[in-house]
Parts: sequence; structure tokens; C-alpha cells
Amino acid sequence: MSHGPLKRALLLVVALPPETLFGGCERFLRGLCRRAQPAFRVTWLGASYQFYRLVVVVYRFLGLRASPLAEESESPVDTEIERFNCLTLLPGTSYWRRARALCADAQTIYAKNEFLELLLVLLLGGRKAIRKTIVGFHTPIAIPDNFHGMWRVVHDLLYKNPVYRWIIQESRGVHGMTTGVLDDLKYVGLKSHRNLFIGFPLQFQRGSANSKPPKFVLAFAGRFTDQKGVDILVNVAELLEGSDIEIRVAGGGVENTLVEKAAARLRNFKYVGILPNVTDFFSEACAVLVPSRWETTGTVCAEAFISGVPPVAFDIPGNRDVFATAGCRDLLIPPFEIHAMVRKVLTLYGKWVDDREAYKRKYAGAGAGVRELFDPDRLFPKILDFLLQAPAQERRPGFVSR
Repeated sequence: MSHGPLKRALLLVVALPPETLFGGCERFLRGLCRRAQPAFRVTWLGASYQFYRLVVVVYRFLGLRASPLAEESESPVDTEIERFNCLTLLPGTSYWRRARALCADAQTIYAKNEFLELLLVLLLGGRKAIRKTIVGFHTPIAIPDNFHGMWRVVHDLLYKNPVYRWIIQESRGVHGMTTGVLDDLKYVGLKSHRNLFIGFPLQFQRGSANSKPPKFVLAFAGRFTDQKGVDILVNVAELLEGSDIEIRVAGGGVENTLVEKAAARLRNFKYVGILPNVTDFFSEACAVLVPSRWETTGTVCAEAFISGVPPVAFDIPGNRDVFATAGCRDLLIPPFEIHAMVRKVLTLYGKWVDDREAYKRKYAGAGAGVRELFDPDRLFPKILDFLLQAPAQERRPGFVSR
């Protein structure tokens, strides 16, 4: 397929390199960098370590918690990477001129939907740059109404303001991970977008073909944050204390202390640290607990199904497409009903005790459809076409309509 001569395509990510935990968005962007070449000449505009340290200081001044820092990542798959720092915003500096030239030269800018990334595109390239920007909705915007505090105040100031809404309206297109993007757009005051593509390629690893443990293992993997519901995880573990269910927890984050105290206090609660391969971890479990309060993609739920293991999660926008495709809507729990989540885990435990082979066959079959839904070989070519053309129509490859 020939698209003619192309200018540089800029993938704009501000806060990626210093993150300790490598999330689904970052894995996607690295896959996109790799797959976009040679059709595009790709440059990644990412935050410097020093700039992110300043962001953390601001977070703490506002009483917010930020992820701990790690060393900067290497340039993804030989992609040229430009480090954004405080001098980038000073007109006349070499950093300023370089960043403005990148915005001007790009045929397509792919920017995460966080306010800072999009504001940076606007400051560097103006309305012209916004109009060639594809906004990737990797960060969930539509957070629950019952979530309060300073973080909520800051969140609404950023995402319920006319500047952010105008940027989304003026952008060339919106890339949604799941149909949950419609809830995000509604949250900021928009019904949809004239150019909308929905589909998220998941870079999964096939789990090892090991046998299931002799006891029922309930797994959790993810960041230890309020969003991921780590406090709900501990509450569920407390309610399951005294049962024959073992809870294994992998991950890390700002709520490490909460998890470590639970591991010291609860007999069946095991903390195993940060693991490189979550699919192998899930393959050794009998069910996966996903108590997230909000999600963009439902990646953990998808990885559980792909591992042949049923996830138990709340019925929130980012999860619904995954469970609909798997044909397992019964595993979705009304939002934030902890006792209902415990009852569902105990129901799965009973089915596992009754017939382990039937249990295994059922969820292995559910995983096949989810694997197809997130198949990177199917979705990446469609996403590249969208970056090149962004036709004025809504496209949702492989998703079950709500």
C-alpha cells in the first residue's frame, strides 16, 4: 500500500520515561513506534527526568501523590527521542525552536489525552498543530461521581474546562481504546467526535502451560493506587480470611504500605512484588480480581481471559467490551459493591471445586475471543491507516456494540 511521500509523524508523550511501572499505554506507544516505520519517520517528544521531578514537587504541594521515579528509559525501538524540559517553554531557546519545528514538520501528531500533552502541542504549534493531532484516550477521564478529594478537584479543573473541550473538538481525530471513550467524551461535554477510531492492540505474552495449583488462587496485578482499587482488594481479602482461597498480589505504587501491612496481617494474603510477566502469573491462578474504580481499556481483564482465567471486575466503561466479547457479562459486579464481589469469587470457587476441568475449558474458550479483539497484527495496520487519513467516520473494529 503506497501512501506517497510523508513528513515526520510526531508521537507526543510528556510523562512516559520516568515512570517506574510500564503500563499498557507505554507498551502501545512503543509498539506503534516500531510498526509505524518506515511509513513514518517517528520522533518521540517525552519528558526529561528533571522535568518530571518538578511535576512530582507540584503534585506534593497540592497534596497529591505521584508514582515513584525510576531512571529514564532508552529510546523506544531506535526511535529518535526529544527530551522535553522546562527550557522547552522558553521562547528563543534551542529547545523551543526544535520542538516547534517538530510540530510544524509533522504530518500527524499522536498525543495522549492528558491535559499537559495537549496544552504543549497548542503552545508549540498553535491551532494548526491541534488540527493534525490524533488524541489517544489512554487516560480515563470519566471518573466515578462518588470519588472526591483534592485529586478530584484538580481532575475536573483540567478536564471539564472549555480549553480542553476546544482542543478535543479541533483535533483531527480521537483514538479510543474501547467504547468507554464515549463516556470520557461525554464527561468533558462532547457527544462524540467526527473522526473516531476505537481499538487497542494488546501486546500480550503467552503464559506457560503449567498445571493449576492444588488450591484456589485469586490473583491481583497492577499499580497500588486508588484508581486500581487496592483498598478494595484488601477489603475483599479481609472478608475471605478464613476460607481456603489464597490471594497473591503483584505490583507496586503509592499504596505499598497498605499491601505490605495486609500481607503481614492476613494469613492467605501473599505479596510477591513486581513481576516481569503478568501472563505467567495469571496462568498460575484460578481467578483474577480487578477492583479498579475506573479504566480506559480493561487491559488486566483482557490479560486474565487470554491466560484462560476468569477476572472478577466492576461494571465500568473500560471493562465492558472485554466481558461482552468473552461472553462473560455475569462476572461484572455492580460498581463498588464489595460484598457482591466477594460472593462472585466464592461462586467461582464453588464451580472450581465441583469440576476443575470444566472450569478450565470454559474460560479457555472465553479467552480466544478476547485475544482476537486485541490482536495487534489486526489492529495496528488499521491504526496506521487512521493516522494517515483519519476519515470522517466512526470505526469500531471487532467491538460488540453496547
